[in-house]
Parts: sequence; structure tokens; C-alpha cells
Amino acid sequence: MKTFWICLSLATTSFAEEKPQEPVKELEGAAIAIHSPNSSVIIIDPKARAKDIAQAFSALRKEKPTTKVILQTMDSSLYGVTDIKPTEGGTLLFIKVLSNQGATMHIVPVEQVMEIHYSP
Repeated sequence: MKTFWICLSLATTSFAEEKPQEPVKELEGAAIAIHSPNSSVIIIDPKARAKDIAQAFSALRKEKPTTKVILQTMDSSLYGVTDIKPTEGGTLLFIKVLSNQGATMHIVPVEQVMEIHYSP
């Protein structure tokens, strides 16, 4: 009977020590990647993302200065973007758009920006 009790207590002890797998976190630069068995999430510093968007816009304008640039958000597209400046906090972007009615300023949260590209 003692042998059975020792085996049973060892079995429950070993099961109790097994913990569910924690998501793996990796830190590199301005982003944190979290991986779990079912999904992956990357958390990007908004300030770094805002700088990346502004840098991408500058690169597009430098390559083809006369071609119109489109900034696509989750719910709309801004055509004829002429300037993009991030706020000091880096969570918002000031986007200047030139149209037939003149220049207009749009303020867009960084997380809303999906894509920036040339107009077809």
C-alpha cells in the first residue's frame, strides 16, 4: 500500500509541476514579438512606426516627385498626399493633402495607416 501511495503522490507532483506554455516574447529594436502555439502578435512602438511612415513617404517623393502618393487607412484612402509629419508623441500623423479645393490637413492615428504607395 505504501508503494502505491508513493507512486500516486509522485505522479500528481510531476503533473502539478507542468505549467501551461507561456507565450514566447522577443525584444528587438522598437518591436516586441509574442508567439504562442495558436497565434503571433507583434507590438510596435508607435513613435517608431510614425517615423517609418514619414520615411517611406519621403523615399516615395524623392524617387518620383511628380507622382501622386496615396495613403490608405483602415476605412478610407487619402489621394494626393503632399506631406506627412508625426506628432511629438508619435501616435498621430499630420497628413497634408492637395486637391482641387486647395490643401487640407488630416490627422490620422498611426495604427490606422495600412499602406502608402503611388497613385496608379
